[in-house]
Amino acid sequence: MKQHEASKLLRGFKQTFSERTVTAIGRSTGFFKRERNMTPMKMISLLSCFAGGQSTTLADVQRTYNALSPASMAYKPFHNQLSKAAFARFMQGLASHVLSTPVVEVLK
Repeated sequence: MKQHEASKLLRGFKQTFSERTVTAIGRSTGFFKRERNMTPMKMISLLSCFAGGQSTTLADVQRTYNALSPASMAYKPFHNQLSKAAFARFMQGLASHVLSTPVVEVLK
């Protein structure tokens, strides 16, 4: 991969996962009404956990979140957040956004 292609890819990645975009998806899906310990940007860390395929339990996901987040979260509040129906909508909206972004670029 050439340098200008890598730079373009990195720029696109930053735009796709910008804090403004991720927060907007979190708010539009109803998952984040107010930000406390868990923010939409911190939820991005879960993508690395899901993408790696190494997690088999919710405790594995929570450990990954705590390892990548500056402030750790106990299991019960973490579970409560992920058990919300809005969490599924947030992850679906985020995945839809991520998958649609490269397609738009290719069609241009």
